[in-house]
Formats: sequence, C-alpha cells, structure tokens
Amino acid sequence: WPQWRCDASRSGATDASGPGQPSLLWQLGLGRPDPAYDHQYRMCADAADAPVAAEGLVFIPSNANDQVLACDLQTGAVRWRCYAEGPVRFAPVYADGKVCFAADDGYLHCVTARDGKRLWQVRGAPESLPDSRTLVNGRLCSRWPARGAPVEHRGVVYFAAGIWPEEGVYVCAVNAETGRLLWRTDAMSYVKNGMSDHGRAYDLSLPPHGYLA
Repeated sequence: WPQWRCDASRSGATDASGPGQPSLLWQLGLGRPDPAYDHQYRMCADAADAPVAAEGLVFIPSNANDQVLACDLQTGAVRWRCYAEGPVRFAPVYADGKVCFAADDGYLHCVTARDGKRLWQVRGAPESLPDSRTLVNGRLCSRWPARGAPVEHRGVVYFAAGIWPEEGVYVCAVNAETGRLLWRTDAMSYVKNGMSDHGRAYDLSLPPHGYLA
C-alpha cells in the first residue's frame, strides 16, 4: 500500500490478499491529530493519520508532532522518526526504497525507507521568493506550506504548495530518484471563470489542500 488509497489513481484497491482470519497484532497510541481546518468538513483530509506500508514497515505522518514515524509492520516496534519544520498533514509516498512526504515547512522531503536517512528536499515555491515563516492555522510555517499531498507515477513525484493564491500557489514535478525539479507551474493561482454560482461566472483561484491524483 505504497501511497494514499494505494496508487496514483487513488483507486483504494489492491490485488494483494489479506489474512483469512484477521486478528489484532499490536497497537500504538499516536495522540490526537491537529487538523488545519477542523471546522471545515470539505477540507478535513488531515483529520486522521493516514499510513502507507512497504518493505515490512508502516509509515505514519503526524500533523501534531511534525514527523513521519516508521514502525515494524509485524511487531509495531518503532524503527525511525524523521522530523520536518512543520506539520506533516498527509500520507507519505513510498517508491523504490524511498519515502517522500510534504510538510508545512514548504518542502517535499525524501528519506530512505529502511532507516529514515535524508536524501534530498525540494521547495514548492520558487527560490526567487523568500523562505519566510508566518502563522498558519496556529503554527509557525512557511508562507507556502506544502499541502498538495504527494503522488508518485512512473518515477515522478508531484506535489503542491501555497494556500494564498494572491501570493502564488504552485504544482511541482520532481524526479523521485534524484530530487531534480522537472517543472513548476503557478497556473492554479488564477483560473478565469473557474466557478459558476447561481448562473454567474467568477474567477477562482485554487489553493491545493489535499490529495493530488
């Protein structure tokens, strides 16, 4: 189950078989999540910790402890923790021995799946913009937090950053092996006639908050 809802299409299905008679193997107290918009039901994608699994490990993000936690899938033993400089609100992505996750510090981070060793990181906003911090949902985070949750397809990881379209929101494509930025677009910062309300068209900017597909 390498990424949220299994694959890049977010199909929620797998060909792998489960146990014939499921039983509890272990449990781990993670504490209460701290979602960004706990009063907005349409933006509650980070209301629960969303794990993914690969290589006999389960990788669990935390928007309360600013980390990704790796546990043994059979015993629940903690193998490693990797911290970001802001909440990790959405499920990470596993691909070819690596785990990628986006955080409110504005970066896509990549670590080794086996031991959590840092490999590379890519900022969502352009380098021409200041890497400044501001209060976002009660936390000190990047002005362009990475809340467009990553998705991997054919060796490329896609993610998005920014929540104020007036300051720019960005979608990025990154080489999963090397961390090389392939492209970045701010096309979502302004969408002409992007919304129709009661028969009237409005320009609509789209802040990326949730899971890309």
